[in-house]
Amino acid sequence: MLAPEPTFEAIEAAGGRVVKHTEAHALAGGFFLGSGEIDRVTEYEQGLVGHHSFRGDKGEADPLILDERFVAARVRGRGTTVLSACSHAGVVNASLGAQALWSEPIDVVLGGYHLSGKAMETRIDATVRDLSGRIRPRVVAPGHCTGWRAKAALAQAFAPERYGPSAVGSMYTLRAS
Repeated sequence: MLAPEPTFEAIEAAGGRVVKHTEAHALAGGFFLGSGEIDRVTEYEQGLVGHHSFRGDKGEADPLILDERFVAARVRGRGTTVLSACSHAGVVNASLGAQALWSEPIDVVLGGYHLSGKAMETRIDATVRDLSGRIRPRVVAPGHCTGWRAKAALAQAFAPERYGPSAVGSMYTLRAS
C-alpha cells in the first residue's frame, strides 16, 4: 500500500492553504476555472468501475469519485480548453460541464480520458461518438490513462488534423486569434 495521503489539517500545519469548493470557481485571478463537482450527464459515464476509497481503515466502493475536478481556460477566438487529470467522471461529462459554464465551443480536450482496462473499454465507442458528434472539439489530446485501444479509436475519428498525441513532455501552444 502507498503511504497515507496527508490530511487537510497536515497540509495547513505545514503552511499550506486548503480551500474546498463544490461549485465552479475562478483560479489564477480568473485566467482558469476550476469545475467544482462534475455532473454525471451521460448514461455510460457513471463512475470508475472497481474504484474504492479508504475512509479511516475501511475500504469501500467509491466509483463516482465526486472530488474529481477539471480545469478550463478560455482562449480568445478559439473557445474553451478542458484540462482533465483522469476523467474518472467521464471526459464527455467534463466537456459538457465546461460548455455549460462558459456557453462556448470546446477547442481542446487535453488530459487523461481513463478508458483503459476491460471494464472501462466498453465506453470507447460512446465516448468517441459523443466527442465527435456532440462536443466537436477542434483537437482531442488524450493522455496517460486513456489506453491504447481508445487512443487508436480517437485517432481513427480525429486524425490527422484534430488529433494531438499527448505524453509526458508534450507541449501545446494555444494562441488567441
